[in-house]
Amino acid sequence: MKMVLIVLCSYASYFYVENVILHHEKSRKYHYIGEYFNNEVIDSVVSIYVIGALGQFSDSRFRHGETKKYIMLMFLFSCFVVTVVFMNMLIAIMSDTYARVS
Repeated sequence: MKMVLIVLCSYASYFYVENVILHHEKSRKYHYIGEYFNNEVIDSVVSIYVIGALGQFSDSRFRHGETKKYIMLMFLFSCFVVTVVFMNMLIAIMSDTYARVS
């Protein structure tokens, strides 16, 4: 679980920086993270969880802005890495359960 939290927070920090800090002066036309709790730090972590673990995303919100190439690249990396980490965690949990049962 610690590894999942580290991966989620690392990708969330990138999207948080892009969304809040870099676009703050430009009237925040582009929103790369969703609005869930009206707290941008928590919203960025929840957005990455929704993208990676649940697979619910719209890539159209990552296609805007001056840094859209880097945003899209990080979007693809986050989808892949979060999915791989969650699948490895699932395999580890299931193999541990199988070992205890047998």
